[in-house]
Amino acid sequence: KLIGIETPGGRAMTKDRHDAALARKALAEFKLVEKRLKSLLERSRRIRDGGDEFAPLREELASLSNHLSAYFSVEEEEELFECLLDKLPEKADEIDALRREHRALEEGALDLIREADEMSGDRARRFGDKVLGFAEAFHRHEDRETSLYQRACVRDVGSKD
Repeated sequence: KLIGIETPGGRAMTKDRHDAALARKALAEFKLVEKRLKSLLERSRRIRDGGDEFAPLREELASLSNHLSAYFSVEEEEELFECLLDKLPEKADEIDALRREHRALEEGALDLIREADEMSGDRARRFGDKVLGFAEAFHRHEDRETSLYQRACVRDVGSKD
């Protein structure tokens, strides 16, 4: 059974045994991930345009990586994927793909950090495009996840009035 607790992306779905503290933590981590992404994108654009130093970007990437891992961990602790599978069994492949994307996005953030350690000059400017690509991948993931949660919630609550 689903209950109405807001989670990242505006989702209002979880199991009865839901721990509200986890939902608050997930939402807080999501907001920190979004804040870090916004800051990274702004700095990356300035670097690409030659108007900013590259060094602070590595620290911002490390912070993003930490918050991203914490966010995904809390989301998985809430068993949101299991809840989706219960309500949308026909979407099992899509749900499993989202779960795998968590690991891929975490690894992608670590790859950006490793690459940032080797950046200088023109390579640093092109690196901004990679950061933008990472941010877009994260947002596409969140959009697909939110769409599934919304479909499952409509199915559970019912759309016939």
